[in-house]
Amino acid sequence: MSSIKYCYSSNGFKKNTFEQTFKILSDLKYDGIEIAITEEHFPKLNLLKQTQLLNKLTAEFNLPITNIHVGEPFLLSKKPHFPSIISSEKSERLKKIDLIKESIEFANEINCQNITITSGVLEEG
Repeated sequence: MSSIKYCYSSNGFKKNTFEQTFKILSDLKYDGIEIAITEEHFPKLNLLKQTQLLNKLTAEFNLPITNIHVGEPFLLSKKPHFPSIISSEKSERLKKIDLIKESIEFANEINCQNITITSGVLEEG
């Protein structure tokens, strides 16, 4: 038996609900799911509002959440990867840092030990 685990990201299912996504991945025999923080699955970026649902789906479909991905290019603005943790303006940097902090809290609530973040794009000048 192989120790390799196969997981898939919810980012590929933006047009599906979390319930549909978990069912599809379970039916396809995936071993886990990455939860991508997207506006489609987290309206107004309220991560903690989805905690109860994700814990229920994880148990129901025996599909653990293996990673939280906080790198969606247009998550916080229409400019890709902006603001970022390397934005020149402190107030802009703090928007991304606050989202990362909330993602850490969210990960704890859904028993996920891995988070992927992006630093952002270096601004000109």
